[in-house]
Amino acid sequence: MGMNFYEMLVATWDAAAAKDSEAELYECTAPNGLDHVRSVFRGADNTTLICNAYSDGKVGHVETIDSPWMEDVVIYFPLKLTLLEATECLYEAKYSRDWKDVILRHPLGPTKWGEGYVLGDVTNNPLYIFNYHDGANIAVDTFTKEVTPL
Repeated sequence: MGMNFYEMLVATWDAAAAKDSEAELYECTAPNGLDHVRSVFRGADNTTLICNAYSDGKVGHVETIDSPWMEDVVIYFPLKLTLLEATECLYEAKYSRDWKDVILRHPLGPTKWGEGYVLGDVTNNPLYIFNYHDGANIAVDTFTKEVTPL
């Protein structure tokens, strides 16, 4: 059996940190088959680092982009919810198992009030966002386990 989502995420993070010791996670995306992940990190001096890892253990080259990633807030570990637990929440809420891909991210907005992170005077949480072939997007909150259509 190959690496799981979390193991691939850690592999990309290790590769990014080897290239830039200041690397911090912004997001990680995987297809339904979980055969690879694509992770995006904040690097030093407003750079963006992108790296892929594969379930067979291979890790791709860390690409450095000389501009900041403007869509997300840094995700800090540990999370209170694994991808497996998030999919269980999704299925318990009667959503289909045929999602196209999932992205772990902490979007800048719009967000609901949460019980996790505090950013200034606003509290919100990282999400697992499941994207479906019909364009539907369903979020599972990593702190509250709330399942919400976006």
